[in-house]
Amino acid sequence: MYLQPVTDIHLGEVSFVADVGGKGSMQYVQIFIIVAVFILIIACINFMNLATARAMKRAKEVGLRKTVGAFRYQLIFQFLGESIIVALVAMCIALLFVDLLLSPFNTLTQKTLEIDSSFGGFGVLPFCLGATVITGLVAGSYPAIYLSSFQPAHVLRKTLGKSRGGNFRKVLVVLQFGISIVMISGTMLIHSQMQFIRTKNLGWQRENMVMVRNAQNYPALKAQLLTYPQIDAVSASSQHPNYVMNSTSGISWKGKNEDEAVLFHIQGVDYDYIETMRMEVLMGRTFSKSSPRDTVSTIINEEAMKALGFENPVGEYLNAGEESYEIIGVVKNFHFKSVHDRIEPLLLYVERGDLSNMMVRIEGNSEEAVEHIEKTWKRINPDHLLSFSFLDEEFNNLYRSETQTGTIFRYFSGLAIAISCLGLFGLAAYTVEQKSKEYGIRKVFGASVSRLFYIASAEFLILVVIAFVISVPVAWYWMKHWLNGFAYHVELSWTVFALSGLIAVIIAVLTVSYQAGKVGVINPAKTLRAE
Repeated sequence: MYLQPVTDIHLGEVSFVADVGGKGSMQYVQIFIIVAVFILIIACINFMNLATARAMKRAKEVGLRKTVGAFRYQLIFQFLGESIIVALVAMCIALLFVDLLLSPFNTLTQKTLEIDSSFGGFGVLPFCLGATVITGLVAGSYPAIYLSSFQPAHVLRKTLGKSRGGNFRKVLVVLQFGISIVMISGTMLIHSQMQFIRTKNLGWQRENMVMVRNAQNYPALKAQLLTYPQIDAVSASSQHPNYVMNSTSGISWKGKNEDEAVLFHIQGVDYDYIETMRMEVLMGRTFSKSSPRDTVSTIINEEAMKALGFENPVGEYLNAGEESYEIIGVVKNFHFKSVHDRIEPLLLYVERGDLSNMMVRIEGNSEEAVEHIEKTWKRINPDHLLSFSFLDEEFNNLYRSETQTGTIFRYFSGLAIAISCLGLFGLAAYTVEQKSKEYGIRKVFGASVSRLFYIASAEFLILVVIAFVISVPVAWYWMKHWLNGFAYHVELSWTVFALSGLIAVIIAVLTVSYQAGKVGVINPAKTLRAE
């Protein structure tokens, strides 16, 4: 026996043999927290890069302040203060966007989130202010230390090395695009896994199948529905076909090891359930009303046959308490839970009691067939409400969190890439400006436009390639961990990483191409006139 707090059910980490369907996942909550932090890190990197790139423009200011008596710690406080002010302005804009985008976000996630006056016992505003101040301090720390280190004698004589801080900026660009490549790879993998789930053969056909819940007067309903030409078959089961929860280990058979405990899932069905679901029979036969013994017979799946250890189990008997069930058939393995769970041993038996889940297979016009089901229900069960759904929709609901995760991850990846490109664009603009005289000299000595374009953009492309090499092991580890949550999943292919790297390179080329293109039309007479 296990105890679990009710508040832990939705995101609880405890995994039960038979658990509640449609639960949330703490893993996805953690993933989105990490993604949000990554996006914030990328933004901080942009701030650091651009602040240090503009060091030459503020060098004289630092030199003059130090000359008139400013201490270094005062300059550090000044630059940190500027960074925090920028972060506070960003916070105000962010809160405005949160208010504007909350409704579309709720639609996307199918939640009802709202801005509340409390956040874990604290107000939202103090929490946001705390996070903003920390962000401002993190983003402004390196620029503050870097800028405050300038020596007046150097900066006022214009002898400050232009390459100072360049290596650190390159490291930041590598980190920035490394994060973006990991997110691109993750987005592609989630999309690939969801496509795999949607197209996977479940062992039964879910298309054109309507499931009616709490079917009252099932025999009368079935008889009436089968007379309609648009309805091909009708059957029922004791549990949801997408989620069979009932199980037992109290099964014995000839040759069983008494110390071995094998868990069998059990599903009560109507006689023609296998035909209606269009499952594949590998051995023996299906249930038949013409055989009275079928009420104490069972049909097993392949996994159950492996567990029993029989090469041909048809004709063998399973003992459950005082009852003895003859195995009359074996069906090919089919999914009766989500693909997160491996297919386990299953026993099908003829349910003599409650068959509350009625399956109706439609052939032809589904709208007309559904309308006929509604009319038949009202005529036979006038005092009960009809509740039905299509089984393919029910199947998709099993993976709603994964689908939503993929969509949100796609938006987050786009945001991360956009922020990275903004930083790269600004850094490329600064680099082109700083090296304008170099490009002018190269042009005077006969460098072609294409050569100048290559020189201006190659440095950044090399950084993206380095980011790709570093990010692949990180992405591989995270993807492998995520895929392990599925018993059935796509293979982790190198093409995912190759495509993500190619996308990153293309994005980087497009980002720096405008600035690099300026190099080709540079006028040496203007850039070299002061030499």
